[in-house]
Amino acid sequence: MNDHPLPDGGNRSGAPQQSSRDDLLSTINDLTTELASLRKEHHELQHDYLHTVKRLVLLCEHRDALVESHIARLSRYCALIAERMGLKPEEIAEIELTAPMHDIGKIGVSEDILLKPGKLSDLEFSQMKLHTVIGGNILSKNGSSLLTRAREIALYHHENWNGTGYPIGLKNSNIPIVSRIVRLMDEFDALTSQRPHKMPYPVDYACDGIHQNKGKKFDPDLVELLVENLAAVIKIKADIDSPGKLPSNDFRLSERDRN
Repeated sequence: MNDHPLPDGGNRSGAPQQSSRDDLLSTINDLTTELASLRKEHHELQHDYLHTVKRLVLLCEHRDALVESHIARLSRYCALIAERMGLKPEEIAEIELTAPMHDIGKIGVSEDILLKPGKLSDLEFSQMKLHTVIGGNILSKNGSSLLTRAREIALYHHENWNGTGYPIGLKNSNIPIVSRIVRLMDEFDALTSQRPHKMPYPVDYACDGIHQNKGKKFDPDLVELLVENLAAVIKIKADIDSPGKLPSNDFRLSERDRN
């Protein structure tokens, strides 16, 4: 019997093995291409979602020209705090996407109330508070985890840590964590930004006010996170607003903020 080595080094099954390797490489290449396509589609869907959310929020609050920068800042503030407190990447992404919808219920509030420069009457404030319930109703009865999270934020972002908030007086950890984060960072942005009824307040003044309400309005641990990451928060504000522009120390309290 002739024992001369075969051209493939003695392996009679060399051709099929090579074919198998080629098939595997081809499958890997196909999967890689498909994955890249899915990632592109996901990115495009996320972009479309954000654009739709922004248009929807602007439609609800079209009477306030300052709202677009507000929702951009709030989205990034909340993502930063969520990241620093150690939430999972998907949770961070969810709060970044859904925080802009916190005030969607203001579509049901009178323009006279939303843009009133002075202090709200008790009746006007009662009507203003309804925006949480309206927002919750708008976002209810859906199968999307994103919109479920958005509903939690819209409905509970004015609940207070000590149970004195609205609409139902949730307390402590009974308030969803996403709502607690938005509660804090929405307050920070409201204080440090121009609104129809006020000029921007300095960051130090805003932080003092927030610290005084630690354990009252705000989750104490989140307040500490804000203080620890204040430089990063200020950088976000500067990135979105005019570069380097922060509220001046030369300010006066609005009528609503006076005791």
